[in-house]
Amino acid sequence: MITKVLIIGFGSIGARHGRILQAMGVDVACVTRNMDCHFNRIPSIEAALNDWKPTHVLIANATADHASSFEQLYKNGWRGPTLIEKPLFDRPVSKAYFKGSTVSVAFNLRFHPVIQVLRKRTQGMSFFSASLHVGQYLPDWRPGTDYRKSYSANRTMGGGVLHDLSHEIDLAAMLCGNFHRVAALGGKFSLLEIEADDVYHIMAEAMQCAAVSVELNYLNQPARRTACFNGDGKTWVVDLIAGNLVENGEVTSFPIERDVTYRAQLEAFLSGDSSEICSLEHGLHVDQIVRATLKANALKRWVKVT
Repeated sequence: MITKVLIIGFGSIGARHGRILQAMGVDVACVTRNMDCHFNRIPSIEAALNDWKPTHVLIANATADHASSFEQLYKNGWRGPTLIEKPLFDRPVSKAYFKGSTVSVAFNLRFHPVIQVLRKRTQGMSFFSASLHVGQYLPDWRPGTDYRKSYSANRTMGGGVLHDLSHEIDLAAMLCGNFHRVAALGGKFSLLEIEADDVYHIMAEAMQCAAVSVELNYLNQPARRTACFNGDGKTWVVDLIAGNLVENGEVTSFPIERDVTYRAQLEAFLSGDSSEICSLEHGLHVDQIVRATLKANALKRWVKVT
């Protein structure tokens, strides 16, 4: 049987998924108005399902469009494997909303070799403290494009650091357990010409960690993606850009090229391997953390993650 992946949306992430899938020998088509798309362009989700008949679907348009795209898929009878780019939705939904569909969430950093080794070494452990930091100067993200016109700059399209850089929230909840409550400070603080939030600091209490902190920003020059976890007699420090894992001062390096996490995630999605890929339940929890963070920042107090 030929594997056929329908990609909904063809921005930078949709194009990356398409390129990698094609290199894997997968048949790719896209529902998009983007004339730069060199794959088979199909005018609507309904036409794609009825005429092209995909085996898998990947939703990779703007966050604000995820819900309507999923609703169109479901209305037209789709119940097959679906991978939705992070974050899931820009509004609250329950698990019942998915009505038996097979859904995963595209938090590809779970497939970073440093994270996979860290997860194995800390399996079943609790931490006393954990801190995660991610930042990259937004004008450097997409060379040749105007950052001011990007999805990231636009709050109504689902942009802003809480959504764009929510990988660290996913990793924190995956390694430290579900969040119980959060406090936050964030907003549009810099001189970047955008309307979306560019800095957020989150403090949290998690199931397996007494004190979690997460910083996300559009400002770091050069880019930074690091974390530190303190357990009983152990400290783990990770640098996802350099590919280093430091355990009590002992460094292990993992050579990594830019597509390795995306490729591994797509391989898991296509094979039905759910051992590493982000589940629907966890993706919904990350969405809940984001909403609780926004509320905590607005109210200037601790907020339960429900």
